[in-house]
Amino acid sequence: MKDSSLLRQHNIEEHHLLGRMLPNSYEMYWTATPQQFLARMLREFDTAVTRPYAERAAELGISIDEAVILASIIEWEVRHVDEKRKVSGLYWNRLNRRMRLEADPTVAHAIGERRRLLFADYRVDHPYNTYRIFGLPPGPINNPRLTSITAALYPEQHNYIYMVASGDGSGYHVFTTNYADHRRESRRWTNWLREQRRIRDLEAQQEQTTGTNSR
Repeated sequence: MKDSSLLRQHNIEEHHLLGRMLPNSYEMYWTATPQQFLARMLREFDTAVTRPYAERAAELGISIDEAVILASIIEWEVRHVDEKRKVSGLYWNRLNRRMRLEADPTVAHAIGERRRLLFADYRVDHPYNTYRIFGLPPGPINNPRLTSITAALYPEQHNYIYMVASGDGSGYHVFTTNYADHRRESRRWTNWLREQRRIRDLEAQQEQTTGTNSR
C-alpha cells in the first residue's frame, strides 16, 4: 500500500487509499498477491461508490475522494446510522459558511489517540486538525462504510451548525443553530459526565469496602 509505482498505476495517492478500502466481506483466494488484492479492492470501491455517485459528487462541487474524506469524519463521529445525514448537513452548513469544521475526530486522528480530548489537543499544529485549518483535511481518517459515504453526498437540509453529545448516554447528539444554545447543551453534557464519574467512584468505593469487610 506504500508502493508508489503501484499506486500510480491506479491513479491514486497513498493518503487516499485507506478511504477506498470499503468495509464489507470479500471472498478471495489465499494465493492472491498484494497487487491482486489492491486491484480487487479498488474495483469494489468503483463499483459501489465511484460509478453510482460520481455525478452526485459533481453536483455538489466535490470529488469522490473529498466525499470520502467527509464520510470518514461522519463515520467516526456518529454511532447511529439514522443520525448520519443530519451530521453531514451540519458539516455542509459549516463548509458553505466558510467556517472551520471543528470536528473532534480529526483532532483525535492528528494526535493518534482515541480518547476524550483536552484543550491542548485542539491547538495541535497538524494538517488534519480541523480546528486550525479551513475546509476538509488532506485525506480520510478511516475507511468509512457506504452509509457514511451516501450521508456525505445526501446531507439532511437544516440550519444546524453546532452539536454536542446528548447528556443521556444514548450516543445521539443535540443540534443547535447558535452558540448560546450550544453552550447550554454543552453544560448539560459536561454535567452528565461528572455525574457518571461520581457514580463510578461511589461504586468503586462500595466494592472496596465490601472487599475489605469480607476479609
